[in-house]
Order: sequence, then structure tokens, then C-alpha cells
Amino acid sequence: MDAYHFTVRPEAPDLNRKYTWFERGGPVSTYLLLKKAEELTGESRLEEIFNEAELTERQEKFLKEFRMIRGANG
Repeated sequence: MDAYHFTVRPEAPDLNRKYTWFERGGPVSTYLLLKKAEELTGESRLEEIFNEAELTERQEKFLKEFRMIRGANG
């Protein structure tokens, strides 16, 4: 049986990838739709959602790594 050898090369957190995902992933257009709908209805659910939002463990890890890299580079 052939064996597969995998190597792991940690990559520095890439904030630009997060921005690109956000721009292309649909959340921006959904946000704009809900924001405009709130202007018509007078609701403020988006503000409530943002105030109650929390980062996931994965996002916290990303920020920790990003801080470490940024601290080392400038």
C-alpha cells in the first residue's frame, strides 16, 4: 500500500482574503438590502444583531495570529 506524506505549512493570516470574501460572498448585498428595508420600516434589528454578535473561536484564533504577525512586522 502506498503511503501519503502530508506536510503542514502554517500561513500568515490574510486579512485581504477576509475582505474579498466579504465583498464577493453576499453579506454586503444582504446588509444593504436589510439596511434599506429598515429605513422604510423604522426597525433597527441590524443594530441589535451587531451589538449581540460574538466572534467564533476560529475568528478569535485568526485575530490572535494576526496580532502576533503584525506585532512582529511593524
